[in-house]
Amino acid sequence: RINTDAVDYHALFNDDFGEVVLDSQDRAAVTVDFVCLRCHTGLGNAFRFTVESGAPIARSIHAATGAGQ
Repeated sequence: RINTDAVDYHALFNDDFGEVVLDSQDRAAVTVDFVCLRCHTGLGNAFRFTVESGAPIARSIHAATGAGQ
């Protein structure tokens, strides 16, 4: 699952970074920067975006596949 909110990788963890945050169904979700921004840096063929500009893109792309939130 992908957390399509405009948050960075810190949202993956609790306040002391000791545990991964789970939703009410005990599922974790990686953040846009953790997944998408690994390639979308503006280098090579992948266009560059930020967490803020990438979150809406991730929501629309993954809504069709069910892979997002």
